[in-house]
This record gives sequence, structure tokens and C-alpha cells, in this order.
Amino acid sequence: MMGMSLNPSKYDKLHKTKSSTALAYFFMVVLCTFLVMCLLFIPQVLTSGSYIQDKIEAFDELKINIEYDQVEPIYIPEKYPLITIDTIGNYSTLEDGMLLISEDATYYRVLPFGRVNVIEDSEDMLERSDEVGKFLSILGIMMLPMVMVFAYAYFTIKFLLIAIIGGFVGFIFARIARLSFDVGELIKLSLYASTIMILVGLITKPFVPCIYFLDIVLYAIFFLLVMIKLGEFEEIIKPEDKKSLGLKEHHPRYHDHKPQKSEPEIGLLKR
Repeated sequence: MMGMSLNPSKYDKLHKTKSSTALAYFFMVVLCTFLVMCLLFIPQVLTSGSYIQDKIEAFDELKINIEYDQVEPIYIPEKYPLITIDTIGNYSTLEDGMLLISEDATYYRVLPFGRVNVIEDSEDMLERSDEVGKFLSILGIMMLPMVMVFAYAYFTIKFLLIAIIGGFVGFIFARIARLSFDVGELIKLSLYASTIMILVGLITKPFVPCIYFLDIVLYAIFFLLVMIKLGEFEEIIKPEDKKSLGLKEHHPRYHDHKPQKSEPEIGLLKR
């Protein structure tokens, strides 16, 4: 169906589908394209550690001094914690979870039962730029599931709102151009036409983070082509035509009237 949605000449078939089918197709396209985008981001995620390390080493001096005081450890989440913040000395190493921030060191592991890595606290981050870069990249990977959920929700809502608004704008254009469409039809067609916007908007993210409004412009042009191809122009009847039609309806010339014989003539014929 994706191939049909990218071909304006196939929209005569898509036009006959149900609105629920168009909506299900829309969510499927967003999900599949989003997963492809995530796969294309993998090389950047894997090289993020060295990238962060290079950026840290660009500083001549980078010192961080944080003062804090705790009454009891903080667990995130409280039950089966993944992250523990303890600066009062209750923990000397990472026992459960993925991350422990203690008073004198930071402990983390990549896998739940993997080796524990340690970063000793130091005000000067340049001394441990390689360890800090690796830790931040792993921390980013740990946050990926949550980031992916929010990103998918954001892109789905964004593209859905654009498709719905596009349907209403298309209806206004159809009224001006006297194309025979209703709002429901145009929203359904807009959901199919949004395929090009979703593909361009998501697939380009790993390579070109900002394409401005290129995806929306391509969608608008494509949707307009679909409307013009499928739309049937309503016939415009001028006032003069309406008047002539009215005269024709009442003029004897345009009615099949048979001459009626009068009663006396009927009587003479009978004789």
C-alpha cells in the first residue's frame, strides 16, 4: 500500500478504502519509518563516546565542583532501582541496578550482570576524558528506550495534526476551486498523502538533523496533485442559463401536448 500512496495515479483505489484503514496505515507507516530511523542512528550512538571525549579535550581547563549533603540514599525507581545516589557511605560498590553515584566515585555497568566500571571523582574532567566520554555514551544508551517512546509519540502527533489540518485546508481549496470533495474524504486522502512527509522527515534525521519545512512542502505539493487528479469540477450554471432553463420548462414547444378535441366535435364524429 505504501507504493500506491506514493503514486497519485493509484489514489482512485485508495479513495475507495475506509477511513479506519487509512488511519491504521498512517500509524503503521510512522512506526516502520521510525524504526528504520533508529537503525540508521546506531553508528552515531556507537561512536558517541569518542565524539564526547574529543569535545571534552577541546577545553584547556574543565573543572566541576559540586557540593551536596544527603540524609538517605536516593533510588530511581524506588522498587528495583536502576540508579542509586548515595553520598553517605552506605554503598561502596554497585550491587544492584546499572548506576551508583557515591561520595568518591561513580560505578556503572553496561549489562545487568556485566562488569562494574569505576570513574574516580576528580574536579578536573580533562584527566579522565576517556572514562567520562565512555560513561556518558553508555548513559545515553541506557536512556534510549525512554527517549524512543517520547520521540515516537512526538512524531506521531506531529504528522497526524499536519495531515488533519491539511485535510481541512484542502477542503477550503476544494470549495474555492469547486472540486467535489467533502472533509472526510480529504482527511482520508491526506493521511495517505502524508507518506512522503513521514519518509522524508524521519529518514533524513540521522544525516541532516534539520531540513526546515521541506517535508511539509513536499506533502502539500503531492496532496494538491492528488486532489486535482481525483477531483471533479462542479458545473457552474450562470443566471442566464437558469432563466433559459425555466422558460424551456414552461414553454409549450418543449412539452408534448396533444390537441384535445372539444365535446361538440366529439359528438359530430359519433354521428
